[in-house]
Amino acid sequence: MLFLLRIIEKISRHPLLLISSILIAVCLSSVGASKLSGQVDFNDYFAKDDPKFLASKQLGELYRQQDQLWLLLESSKPWTSDELNAAVVMFKQQLLTEVDVTGVYGYTQLLDDSVQFQLQYKTHPRRTSLISSDSKAILLSIELQQPTHANTQPRWLEQRLTQLYKETQEYWQPWQVSSYFTGTQALNWQYAKSLKHDLIWFAPGVLLLFGLMSLLFIRHWQWVAAIVVNSLITLILTVGLAGWLQLTLAAICAFIPVIVMTLSFAYTAHLYFAWQHNLSININVFESLRLSVSSNIAPLTYASLTTSIGFLLLMMSPSPPISSFGLLVAFAVMVNYGLAMSLLLLMVRKAKGQQRTILNFKAVLNWAKCASKYPKGLLSIIIVVSVVCSYSVSQLTINDNPVGYFSNSSAFSQSEQKMTQYFNGINTFKYNVSQTNSEGLNTSINGNTLSFLYAFSRFLRQQPQVNSVQHIGDWVKSAGLTQSQFDHYIKQENTSTILANELSNSRQQTLISLFLVPMSSKQLIEFEKTVAEWLEANLSNDSPNHSFSNIRISDAVSPSLLFAHLSANNARSMLWSFITALILLTFLIAGVKRSWQCGAIALLLNFLPLLWVFGIWQWFGGYISLGGTIVLCMMLGIIVDDTLHLLLKLPDRNQSLSSTELVAEMWLKLERVVPVISFTSLTIFIGFSLGLLSGFMPILQLSLLSGLVMIFAWLCDVFLLPVLYATWLNLALPHSTKLNSTKLNSTLERSDR
Repeated sequence: MLFLLRIIEKISRHPLLLISSILIAVCLSSVGASKLSGQVDFNDYFAKDDPKFLASKQLGELYRQQDQLWLLLESSKPWTSDELNAAVVMFKQQLLTEVDVTGVYGYTQLLDDSVQFQLQYKTHPRRTSLISSDSKAILLSIELQQPTHANTQPRWLEQRLTQLYKETQEYWQPWQVSSYFTGTQALNWQYAKSLKHDLIWFAPGVLLLFGLMSLLFIRHWQWVAAIVVNSLITLILTVGLAGWLQLTLAAICAFIPVIVMTLSFAYTAHLYFAWQHNLSININVFESLRLSVSSNIAPLTYASLTTSIGFLLLMMSPSPPISSFGLLVAFAVMVNYGLAMSLLLLMVRKAKGQQRTILNFKAVLNWAKCASKYPKGLLSIIIVVSVVCSYSVSQLTINDNPVGYFSNSSAFSQSEQKMTQYFNGINTFKYNVSQTNSEGLNTSINGNTLSFLYAFSRFLRQQPQVNSVQHIGDWVKSAGLTQSQFDHYIKQENTSTILANELSNSRQQTLISLFLVPMSSKQLIEFEKTVAEWLEANLSNDSPNHSFSNIRISDAVSPSLLFAHLSANNARSMLWSFITALILLTFLIAGVKRSWQCGAIALLLNFLPLLWVFGIWQWFGGYISLGGTIVLCMMLGIIVDDTLHLLLKLPDRNQSLSSTELVAEMWLKLERVVPVISFTSLTIFIGFSLGLLSGFMPILQLSLLSGLVMIFAWLCDVFLLPVLYATWLNLALPHSTKLNSTKLNSTLERSDR
C-alpha cells in the first residue's frame, strides 16, 4: 500500500487543484441530475428485450389493454336505480369535457342502447365484469392522453390522478359513493406516491442518524463537517452519474441515498477513531493523522473494493432498476473512498483536541473474552443453529407479487381488496389467438377459431385456479347469431369500440382472458406450464382434433406472471452472484493474509450471518422476493469489511513470540478494532433500518433483512472470530492481556507505527 500513500501525499500538496477538480465534478453532476426522468412505471422493472415483456407490450398495442385506469364505485344502494344510472351518465359527460380524457367505458356500455348484441332474454356477456352480483359496485374504464415527454410523465401521472381522484370523490359525495382506482395506471400512481413518501421521510432520517452518531461518538465539529461534506459530494456525484447514463430507476432506488450516506459515514469514521486513539497516547496532531491513514489504508482499500464488488454483482440481475442500484452504490463507495483519502484529510489536517465520546464499546471486548472461555460450547451452538437454518433455507419459495408491495391502508391495496370482494380480482392471464391459412398468413376469425375458444375455455373452467374465462365466443352466444351475421356486426364502428378489448383492429386476432384466484409466483408458473402442456397436446399435428393445427396462440401474458418469472430469474442470478462473491472474497483474504486458514475463517464469518437470517426469515413465513435477493450480494460486500479490518490487523504467526504472547497481542489488537467496528455496525444497522419507514414492501424487506444480517455479522466478528482464529493457530486462549514483557511491548509498538 506504499504507492497509495505516496499518491495521497502528492494530492495533499495541491489542495487548490483538488478542490477545483471536485467543484467541476459537482457542477457536471448537477447537470446530469437534471436529466433524471424519475420513472415510476411498473414496466421499468423488466428488460426491454425480454421476450415476455415484448409480448405484453405487443398485446397492449393490438387491443385496448395498455395503461388502463379502472374506477370502482361502491354504493350502499343498488346501481340499477334510475337515480344512480343518471348520475353515472352525467359523470361520464363531465369526465369527457376534460382535455386529457379520451374515453369512458365499462359500466356505461351497459347503459348504451345504440348497439345491442344480446337477445332480450339474455344478459350482457360482460355484465358480471362491470357490475357486481349484488349490484353494489360498478367498474368504469377511463382512457387518459399522457404527455409524450418522458421527464414530465411521472410528475403528470402523480398530479393528474391525484386531481382526478379528488374530483371523483367530490362528485360522488352527495350519493355517499366510495371510489377506488385500480389498473396499470393506478399501480404506477401508487409507485409514484411511495417514491415521494420515501424521499420525504428518508432525508430527515439520514440527518437524524448523522446528528445522533456524531453527538454520541465523534463530537468533533471539524471531523463531523468533513464527513458530512464527503457524504454529500458522494451523493451528488452518484445522482449525476445516474442522470448522465440515463439509468433506469424505480421506487426501490429511493433507498440508494440512504445506503450511500450511511456507508460513507461509517467508512470514514475509521479514520477518526484511529486519529483519536493516536492523540490519546500523546502523538502530535500531524503524526496522528498520518498514522491514522497508514494504519487504515489497507483495510479501507480492500473494504471499498469488496463492497463495490458485492454491489456490482447486482448488475447480473435481469431487472434494469436492480442493475442500476448495484452500479450506483458501487460507484458511490469508490468515490467516497477517494474523497476520504483526499478532501476529508485536507479538511481535518489542522484539527486539534481530543474529544471524549459519550458512549463507547469497551465492554464488548469483555463479553468476547467471556464467550471465548467456552469455545466448544460456542461452536456446538453455532453448528446446531446452522444445520437448522440450512434446512429452513431449503424450504424457501419464490412468492413475489408487485400489486402486494404496498401497505393495506394504501389506496391501491384497498382497490385490490374491493376488486376481489365484488369481482374476479386483478390476477389475470391473457392469450392472443389467431388462425393461419395454408400459406402461413393470418385469416379472419371464423368458426374454427370459435370452436377452439370453446374447447380451450372448457378446459380452463375445469381448473380450480380459474374464476372466470372471457372470449369473443361469449358475444356470439349472447347475440344468438350465425357466423356470417356476427361478422357483419363486428365490422360496425360502434361495435368495434365495444370489442376493442377482445378483437384486434384487423379482425384477425382475438383475446381470451382468464381471471384467477390469488396465487404465489411459484403457483403462477406451475399453472402456466399446465396450460402450455394442454395447448401443446391439442394444437400439434398429432392431436386428435386436426382442425386446430392451424391455430396460433401466444404465451400467457400477465403482469403477475411477468413478475413471477422476473423473481425466479433474479433469484437464480443473485444466487450465482453470491456464490461468485463468496469465492472471490475468500481468495482475496487468503491472498492478503497469505493463509488459507484466514480465507476459510472469512468465508464462515460472512456466510453464516446470511444463512441464519434467511433461515429465520423462512421460519417466520418469509419468502424469496425482489428485495430479499438483493440482500445476498449487497450485504456480503458490506459485512466482509469489518472482517477485513479485524483480520488485517490481527497478528500472523510470529516465531519471535510465544503462543501466550501471540494471543495477548491478538486481544490487544481486538481492543482497538472491536469498538470501531461496533460503531460502524451500529451506524449501518440504524441507517438501513430507516427503510422500515417505507411503505414499499421491497425496501421494507431489504431493510429488515439487511439489519438482521448486520447484527449477526457483528456477533460473528466479535465472538466467533477470536475462537476460530486461535483454534486454527492451535493456541490456547488466555483471557487477560496484562503481559508486560519487553519483547511483546516492543513488537506491538513496531506494528502500530
